[in-house]
Amino acid sequence: MQEINLDSFEYFIQASSIDNILLHLDKSYAYHKTYYYPVYRNWISDLNLCKKMDFSHGQTHTCIFYTQDILYLGTLVSFDEKTNHLFYLILSKVEEYQNEYLFLDFFEHPCIVRKANDCSIVRNLHYYDPFDTRLIGKSANQLKDYNNLDAISMNDNKHIMALFKNPKLEKSYNGDYYWKNGNFDKNSLDYFTIGHLCRTGVILQNGTHYPINSLADFFFLLAHTLKSKYEANFMLEYLRYVITLPIDKQLSLPLLIPEFRFGGPQIKHKYRLDFLIINLAQDRRFGIELSPTSTHSDAEHPEKQWYKESNKRNEFLLEYDIPIITYTEIHMKKIEEIFYRDIVPMLAV
Repeated sequence: MQEINLDSFEYFIQASSIDNILLHLDKSYAYHKTYYYPVYRNWISDLNLCKKMDFSHGQTHTCIFYTQDILYLGTLVSFDEKTNHLFYLILSKVEEYQNEYLFLDFFEHPCIVRKANDCSIVRNLHYYDPFDTRLIGKSANQLKDYNNLDAISMNDNKHIMALFKNPKLEKSYNGDYYWKNGNFDKNSLDYFTIGHLCRTGVILQNGTHYPINSLADFFFLLAHTLKSKYEANFMLEYLRYVITLPIDKQLSLPLLIPEFRFGGPQIKHKYRLDFLIINLAQDRRFGIELSPTSTHSDAEHPEKQWYKESNKRNEFLLEYDIPIITYTEIHMKKIEEIFYRDIVPMLAV
């Protein structure tokens, strides 16, 4: 029986059959795609609530869409004020026959009331968000976890996220919160694997903890930030390989970490690595660079570009002990072949 902390969900939304809402909720869950919930202009309370939601820096809000016999657990990902569409992604679905006790608790929750037609969204007054913190702007001593790769920072400047070995929220002397590693088993070989990702989730740029239920959740979170078709194709090849494995092998597989940031979560940083793999079972870490000439060549100043690329390789090796393997357009035309030839052996545990 699934145990769910209802107060970890920020919004409760009473779903109706209007505009095939239930059909779209089911599709979002089945196909792992975003759909929208229409907020009508005469629903003043709902509109005002949606306009106050903060979706900056990739922030999302946990939510439950509910009917009398189904709970759809998910996240709200954006609100379009022009169309009054509230976009969501459903991550889990619970029907009453599966968990009667959960439904009893849910409908006894003080925030669940029978509403008029002009109000279907309510903010959970019992919801407590302790993550009012930022990954950026940390002091040097708070960055030590990043420098020794007990935590890694990834993605572009507008969508920074971090994966800790054991994320723990700490309160500083001035009352601010910040993330660090709690105690962890230094001898474990299970960190930076798919299983590790699903256990700990990631910390978003605004300091929000984002739970990850599957590898698909993780790559969906990244999908809208990808700027390169080569990166997308490489990630897809990794996903195709993962799904060929039994579930226990999937969970122990080293994670394909995208856009590893050389300087941690700081906005000002030198380099990003297209992909990083940390294989503790092999005691290896290695980077992957996809270097098409369209983005990695400078016809007017080739020597400067070569100097920059060489520095990048040298510093990743010297600072993090990360050697880098590089693929060009010609390599990428044979992506499946090179993935199984080069990458799969590096994923072995």
